[in-house]
Amino acid sequence: NMKKSILFIAAVFVLTGCSQSLDLSKIQLNSDSKAYHLDDYDVFRRQEQKGHYEYSEKDNSLNLIDNGERVISYIFMDEYVKNIHFAGLKINPTLGAEIADYNGKIAFISAEIKSSDTLKLIAYLMNTLGEPTKIYENSITEEFHQIPCQKMSEALPSYTKRKDGEFIYPGRLVWKKENVTYSLILDPLTEVLGNRVYIITKEAFNDNVIFDYRNLKE
Repeated sequence: NMKKSILFIAAVFVLTGCSQSLDLSKIQLNSDSKAYHLDDYDVFRRQEQKGHYEYSEKDNSLNLIDNGERVISYIFMDEYVKNIHFAGLKINPTLGAEIADYNGKIAFISAEIKSSDTLKLIAYLMNTLGEPTKIYENSITEEFHQIPCQKMSEALPSYTKRKDGEFIYPGRLVWKKENVTYSLILDPLTEVLGNRVYIITKEAFNDNVIFDYRNLKE
């Protein structure tokens, strides 16, 4: 019996050790951060921020002003991306991902998925979120970006068009849901289609507490 219980404890230990993989797509924004035990993960950097960002026109700079706001960011990069994924898609280790807690709640998630999976990411977001609320168009010369243009016209036929050698595509797709906004940035490089996902709560957006988001105001 003793042997059995030791084996059982060992098995539980192995299972819990393996389950330390966090699916960013399953994290509920506006929910209590404690539920996700973020401090238990190995992270590239954990940083604490006091205050919100304000733009000063006088000296053309962004300044942190502390009105009691508290933000804790968990940044996953390099080898630390092995602990996380987005709906089963691997995170690009170079630019990684970030989860931010604002006053005890999950307020912001951003992630760059490996570019080989950008089409799967587009399909996942379209399937789960439906038609985008808003689209910001960009254009590029198709001749120099044939592979990413082909990928975008396959994945988003109704949102892409060709005109005079230019390829017009959604540079940013936005889905507004109750108190959360999702954004997908598409970044066509010479041969690959890069991406970045941003998910932010209305509160964190309105309070200007997330640095990444300061220049994405509509």
